[in-house]
Amino acid sequence: MELSKEILVQEQEALKIAKLLANDLRLQILCLLQENGAATVTEIMNALHAEQSRVSHQLSELREYQMISATWKGWDRKRWIL
Repeated sequence: MELSKEILVQEQEALKIAKLLANDLRLQILCLLQENGAATVTEIMNALHAEQSRVSHQLSELREYQMISATWKGWDRKRWIL
């Protein structure tokens, strides 16, 4: 019984990740970060022609699932990395 509970949890996590990657903007952000290594919200907005609120929301979703992380360049420039 314990094994089937583990499998169910793994399936639920896989489903969450699949839903996360099903969003076009999130996938574009991941591809951009893969190509460039790191980018600020402004750089992502300009490259993908997306509004700041949409980009920030998608970044927070990706960060929640530990697909990206943030690093600081200077005291006020947060850069997102894979």
